[in-house]
Amino acid sequence: MNKFIASNVNQLRRLKAKNIEGATKANVQRIDEIIKLYSERKISNIATAENLIKGLTSPNKKVYDKAFQKYKDSIKELKEKQPLNQRMAETRKRKKKNTYLVSFHLYQRGSREERKQKIAFRANGFTYYLVDFDLRSATIKASEFPNREAINKRILKHLSREGDASETINPEYTTIINLLKEDEEFDQWLRPFESYGYPNPVDAIKITDVELASEDGEKYNIITENLRDAANVSIYHRDVHTPIAQNADTLKEAISKGNYIDNECWINLLTDYYADTIMNERTRKRLTREKAIEIIGRDDFSQRGASIQEMQKVFEEYNLQMRVYNFFSHLIYKYDPPKRNHNIKTLYAMVKNNHIYALNYDLKSVQHNQSSTSLVVRATTDYYLNEKEAPPK
Repeated sequence: MNKFIASNVNQLRRLKAKNIEGATKANVQRIDEIIKLYSERKISNIATAENLIKGLTSPNKKVYDKAFQKYKDSIKELKEKQPLNQRMAETRKRKKKNTYLVSFHLYQRGSREERKQKIAFRANGFTYYLVDFDLRSATIKASEFPNREAINKRILKHLSREGDASETINPEYTTIINLLKEDEEFDQWLRPFESYGYPNPVDAIKITDVELASEDGEKYNIITENLRDAANVSIYHRDVHTPIAQNADTLKEAISKGNYIDNECWINLLTDYYADTIMNERTRKRLTREKAIEIIGRDDFSQRGASIQEMQKVFEEYNLQMRVYNFFSHLIYKYDPPKRNHNIKTLYAMVKNNHIYALNYDLKSVQHNQSSTSLVVRATTDYYLNEKEAPPK
């Protein structure tokens, strides 16, 4: 209890002593209860406590009855009320924005004739297929994730069944889709469908995981986020080619790479691209794992990994040109050295979740995505006018 509150409590006790003469035992207990509630900060204003004490000790029956009724109406609520400091802390918490990483799958309705792939599930007479096979992710800001019960649950866009005259939109779906649209990447992916009048390709969502990324409400920044996860050797993506060992017993063994280092996806990426050039033993200025860690200047590289921003020091030291894309093939980072060695190829990579992948397939298509482009529609000059009055048949 701080000095100010302690002084006010003593003031209330003096008020009690001054007016207690002739009070019943029950009334004394009520006054003690009021002082206790103020000292616990469940009554936050001293004037409220003073007025109750004065009213309960008033010789005027009308004033007493009014104070007693007020005491009786509010005492239960006041006892159950949290102290002021806790209420203020909860208010700050509600206003505070946390950053969450949300992982999810998207589904679309269709028929077996339209979709030449495995059925994901059936519901309400409709068949649903995965929009793509890879797990998506989004970064959102909220005081807390609004619906934890939605995790690992398929949320359908429509509540209606096949054959119903009209389709009813699921309000839970609307809440989740609007939440995910706070993520810039997801919004960019969905926006063309909405802008050009195409049907929304998302008929169902399944959130698989919600991870608290930051409690300070800062926007998730992939450029400064540490990347370290090397558990995912490959990914289903049009620009990633994964050689498969046909004599392996399992798929995991078939795509595994024996030279990969656990929790060091940056070193694995550099090895994939430069094992035969600047990381070769015969190279005069050789790039090694130890040299990369020395340039970054951190001893906890294996535990924390490194961000794109930190790795730029390595690119600068070895004059490496680099392009980094997100999962939707949008360019998110590029580095062009002042003096580029054209004998060393440009490193193309993709970031998803906590991992960076080497892009190694159809790089000409990737190179076209150097910057965002907008759709431009032009009318052709090669047209002909029919001068005949009769309409063509």
